[in-house]
Amino acid sequence: MMLTPPPLLLVLFLSRAGISLLLPLLFIISALAFPAAASSDANAPRRVIALAPSIAELVCSLDACGLLVGRTDYTDFNSSVTVLPSVGAYNRPDLEKIASLSPDLCLAIADGTPPALIKRLKALGIRAEVLTITNIDSLPDALLSLGRFLHKEEMAERRAAEFRNELRRLKMLAESKMRDKDPPKILFQLQEQPIIAASENTFAGDLIRKAGGDNVIKDSGGRAYPIIGKEELLRIAPDLILFTGMSSETYDPQSIEHNAFGMRVIRLPSDVFTRPSLNSLNALERLIHIFYGDDGQN
Repeated sequence: MMLTPPPLLLVLFLSRAGISLLLPLLFIISALAFPAAASSDANAPRRVIALAPSIAELVCSLDACGLLVGRTDYTDFNSSVTVLPSVGAYNRPDLEKIASLSPDLCLAIADGTPPALIKRLKALGIRAEVLTITNIDSLPDALLSLGRFLHKEEMAERRAAEFRNELRRLKMLAESKMRDKDPPKILFQLQEQPIIAASENTFAGDLIRKAGGDNVIKDSGGRAYPIIGKEELLRIAPDLILFTGMSSETYDPQSIEHNAFGMRVIRLPSDVFTRPSLNSLNALERLIHIFYGDDGQN
């Protein structure tokens, strides 16, 4: 007889103490309800939850999409992944939903997954590993770590080597194009009202710097994504605004607009330009051409 987890309404009506008692039982029941797939490596994970869209992309880049049993909201790059159950937002995953999927490995991201959640997962006996991706240079090492976690070392080494070689080529391209030229002043905007921008100390800020742009949002008092008022926008006066509030499906690479202040705006797909993945190489090359190439910014 197939066992199923208790109804969600029952979980919601339990007290906090009741939930803490229920979770270990829920995990055991789910393990019976969702038996793991066969594997040639007894120690390899077989039920993996990616706790950020970027991690799910990296997992699939190692030909390991089939190991995923759960994802977070907006993990929309692959139809085989979008059909998987979501465990909530990447910065607020739902512990009960995670436990109900009986994972043997949860993959977290250092700058998004709450540390308290990782601690509770481990307390339940659920393995949780954390990937740290601070800039595009750190992606190859993240791939190698992921390869160890998933027992996909050979594929990870191949992908990491390919990534490093292409990144080296793009850095040389940017250096050659920006020689003897003033870097364009760039604002990387993530939201329209209020205006939220990416500072230097973000993944997007790193892409701008390596592509030869000058991010007008500097340290911002330690805030990675500060809110920018209209007066501040006029003061910093960027040459170009990169706006990522759109999806890949509606992306038009030839579209250049102007905002209410006459500033040039190029709309970019947020998934490509804000998620650390193999696609970050495409994002970097696109920025180089926007700043110095056939998109005619300099």
